[in-house]
Amino acid sequence: MNRAYEMREAAGDFSRRDGGAILIEPGQNGAASVRADAGDITVTVPASTDPATKQIIVTARCSGSDEFRITIQQEHPNTVGTSCGVDEAAVFAVPLDDRQGQTTLAADFPADGDFWASTFYTTE
Repeated sequence: MNRAYEMREAAGDFSRRDGGAILIEPGQNGAASVRADAGDITVTVPASTDPATKQIIVTARCSGSDEFRITIQQEHPNTVGTSCGVDEAAVFAVPLDDRQGQTTLAADFPADGDFWASTFYTTE
């Protein structure tokens, strides 16, 4: 089942190519922070400025045949993920416990593969 989400506020993008450093593209409210250790990556994106925000949307893809996982760290954590190496990016919608605070994502991508992920907030 496919679902379209209206992008309300870009939260930030992060990626890695050819085993290099993790690149961060800031969202509408400033740059995200990142901490990486092997395949484990923690990204904190700035809070939404829209009080009607309900969810964070994560789109992600990675190379290789392994799987990846992303956990939204909050009072009620939610882990999403799927297989790498598919033609289309995976899209996940995660309800936020704290709609006014920054959002931290703990990502586990294969250490030797490329990945790309984008996050944004929505009021849906």
